[in-house]
Amino acid sequence: LNGVGKTTLIEAIGWVLFGHHAARTTKELIKRDGASPHEPCRVALEFELEGDGYSVVREMVGKNLMPKASLQINGKLITNNADEATEVITEKIGMDYLSFFTSVFARQKELNALSIMKAAERKRLVLRMLGIERIEKSIQTIREDKRDNEKRIEGIKAATVDKEGRKKIDVLSSTQGELGRTQERLLPIIKEIEAATSIKEKAVEDAKEELEIGTRNYENYVALSGKLSERRSDLENASKRKEEKEKELADLLVKKKRLDEIADKETRYFQFREKKEQLDALRENYQRKLELVKREKKTALELQKRDENLNGLKEQRTELEGVEEQVKAVKLEIEAVQKQKERIHASLGAFKSQVVQTKKEIEERTRKKKRIEELGSEGECPLCERKLGSHYEWLLTKLHEELQTKRESLHSIFNEYKQKKEERASQERAEELLIQKDKERDKRVIEKRALDTRIAHEERELERWKTELELIQADLTPLMAVEFDANAYKDVISALNDLEVVYREMIGLRAEIGRIGDVKSNVQKLRDLERTTSEAISVLQRQIEELAFDKREYEAKKANYDRKKEELTESRLKLLAKRNEFENVCR
Repeated sequence: LNGVGKTTLIEAIGWVLFGHHAARTTKELIKRDGASPHEPCRVALEFELEGDGYSVVREMVGKNLMPKASLQINGKLITNNADEATEVITEKIGMDYLSFFTSVFARQKELNALSIMKAAERKRLVLRMLGIERIEKSIQTIREDKRDNEKRIEGIKAATVDKEGRKKIDVLSSTQGELGRTQERLLPIIKEIEAATSIKEKAVEDAKEELEIGTRNYENYVALSGKLSERRSDLENASKRKEEKEKELADLLVKKKRLDEIADKETRYFQFREKKEQLDALRENYQRKLELVKREKKTALELQKRDENLNGLKEQRTELEGVEEQVKAVKLEIEAVQKQKERIHASLGAFKSQVVQTKKEIEERTRKKKRIEELGSEGECPLCERKLGSHYEWLLTKLHEELQTKRESLHSIFNEYKQKKEERASQERAEELLIQKDKERDKRVIEKRALDTRIAHEERELERWKTELELIQADLTPLMAVEFDANAYKDVISALNDLEVVYREMIGLRAEIGRIGDVKSNVQKLRDLERTTSEAISVLQRQIEELAFDKREYEAKKANYDRKKEELTESRLKLLAKRNEFENVCR
């Protein structure tokens, strides 16, 4: 899930533990937008580590966002100093802010922080995270001690021989008496220094005790001052909120007064709204009346138009009366002509067969005659194989007569055939004329049927429009007396609009006024809070005055303690030097 505040929570934990170093932004951007300059920015965190309960509070106060922090372990206040709290926490948990944001939590886009570090930086970070850094420091200290001891041994070895190459033991033996006298001289000096060191240790203890008392007073003073600052900030916030609520209450009381002034207009608003509803119903009926009147006129005109159209169609139909009988008569004539054509066609076939047959006979007799002529009178008869002799002329004459008869018959048949063809052509022309006439009669029949259909449709439409007119007149009759005054309606609408503005204002005022009780209660609570906060401030001021903390005196005690410690250290070093000198003399 993105944008729900996971990073903000973790960064708040990092900030309360390690301070501003753990923040991604400057301290001015840590505080939320819109917060009052006097409103503190605080984070409190409680956690357990190795059986101990930790409670750390870090905040920024004032316009300059001064950092403050307090740390408690197992309920005991450890420090009220922000830097000291960070140091103690870093030491206790074994990691600084960089280790925290690299191991425990990785910010967005910083998951590869370890991978981009140099090897030495990564090693130091991991050692610090695992607590190995302290072991490394111990090992480093041991190594340094080892090197010091080795140097000391080398020094001791070098110290056994002097510059001239003589063994120092021989030299020391010769000066043993002198060393004995030196020992006797050093013993009282060492005792004197030990006595002075004991006095200074007692002085350091006394100074430390005074400083601890002063430190407790200082911590109490800081804690009381912090609480006093918090209470003053709370008082300022409470006063500001009280002023806002008192202003809100005053505004609500003004609105209540306004509601009382316009309360009587609510009745007028509902009266005018009821009157408008009545006029709306009346206007609707009046508009219905006008619509019906208009429809009545339109329907009457439509009835007149359709009646005239129907009469015209009926006159057209009268002109087409008897057309079906005419069509039947023409069809009968066509059938008669077609039958006659069939008879003529059959006759033509017979004539054609006769012509063919006659032509064949003529050709046959012509061939015979030509054969006889070729044979001559001395030739043999093709049938009986006897000489033609006297029969020759007779046969030629007979064949000639037969040919003449056949030719005349052919001419007669041909003339009759030609006459029949002309008769057939005449019948075909008559048939075409009758067919054209039949088509014209069919068109007139179709026209008559279309007129019948249109007439039936117009008659139905005429009846429908008559019924429509009757229904309109039935709806119009109860509305004829309805009248509507548009000007009066406009006046009512205008007045209602003005009253509706007031009515909506009343609804809003009532919703606002309903909060008067809660606002009064909040004002009283804020006054009580202001009073109790003022009392708490007075108590804290008295406690601070009773504490009588003097910062200069505290600084003087701290300086005195440091000075005593330095004197004690110098005395101990001096004592150590004399003891070393005495031990060297003894050795």
